[in-house]
Amino acid sequence: MASTASSVIRSAGLMQRVTIATWVAAVVLLVLLHNPFSGYVTTFTAPGNPCPAGPSKSVTQMTQAEVNASVETMKDCGPVEVNMVFNEWGTVDPAVGWLRSIVHLLVSLGAVTVVAGVVYLLFPPQRSK
Repeated sequence: MASTASSVIRSAGLMQRVTIATWVAAVVLLVLLHNPFSGYVTTFTAPGNPCPAGPSKSVTQMTQAEVNASVETMKDCGPVEVNMVFNEWGTVDPAVGWLRSIVHLLVSLGAVTVVAGVVYLLFPPQRSK
């Protein structure tokens, strides 16, 4: 039993076959220019809470309760790692800067698919009589 993709290609005319091949090449090119192999940036470092000034006494002169309180206040200060929303993710080193964003890649792939679909439908195969 033949797969759906192969039956579509067999029944397509020359212009439709060229459109399919061009669409596949454009999708592969866009993905390569996006360069997902370099990894994605999914977090950023936010400033967080400012750190208070150090304790006025030496640690050896502080009671255990004062040491514990000082440690607790220091835990929540400093920079914080924040997870980015999916649509803000981007590749580390794209070949084309505009394609860094996943949203830009998906919009580009959608546009290529719509154009290929329109061309595919505008040029139906010629039926022999």
